[in-house]
Amino acid sequence: MMKIERLVRLGYLSCATLMLASPSTLLAGNIVDCPTQASSIPTKVTHAAPRGGLVFLSSLADFEQAAGSELPLETFTGGSVTEPGDGEGDCVEPVGAQSDDQCYSPGDLIEGFELTSTSGGGYVVLGDDHPQVGQQGLAVGPMEITTPEHANIATIITFDEDDVTAVAMDVIPGCNGLNVIARVYDHQDNLLGSTTISVDASWHSGFLGLVTPTPVRRVELATNPSGGQLIQDLRFGPNMDWLFRDRFETP
Repeated sequence: MMKIERLVRLGYLSCATLMLASPSTLLAGNIVDCPTQASSIPTKVTHAAPRGGLVFLSSLADFEQAAGSELPLETFTGGSVTEPGDGEGDCVEPVGAQSDDQCYSPGDLIEGFELTSTSGGGYVVLGDDHPQVGQQGLAVGPMEITTPEHANIATIITFDEDDVTAVAMDVIPGCNGLNVIARVYDHQDNLLGSTTISVDASWHSGFLGLVTPTPVRRVELATNPSGGQLIQDLRFGPNMDWLFRDRFETP
């Protein structure tokens, strides 16, 4: 039976024409232009200077030197997307260890974090070497992107514990995007600081790493221009280097 080709609704998945084997399974398809609803004009971004000891790091090597190399790692590979190029849509928010849908089963993802979006419109998982990712490794992000109908869509990574002082991930802007704006908040909802991660082309990844003595409650990611924001290889937990110094080093 011929597979039906359609354009997936708003989101970076709407940036591609995809062959659908079922309403929830997204197979690799032909890349097309991003939707015209997504603005391709960069907007002015005002950054908040880091406070409370927050430090941003631009490479995994620098991050591991500052925070240690033993932090919990989520690669998002424990779910239903197993074949190169495959994808899955309509993952129910929040996405986390308790997820129970076509994307992930309980226990597929590690404890300690949840993924939501400001739209609540669900998540997608793009598989290893999916053409919209263009590199190895799974990527996850909100279904919807910023459009006139859906303003200021952001990816939100929320941490359960009050000792998360080191966070790292790869970020992918998606449609039209060349920059991802990251904002970091503490448990009192104070903005600790923000930064921009720039990449050389849409769908290419950049690195976000941070360490801070002030525990992080959440990290929000938005794109400039708009177009979605996916993440890969999420690392988080106590800053092991600072933990060792504070507890064991003699002044």
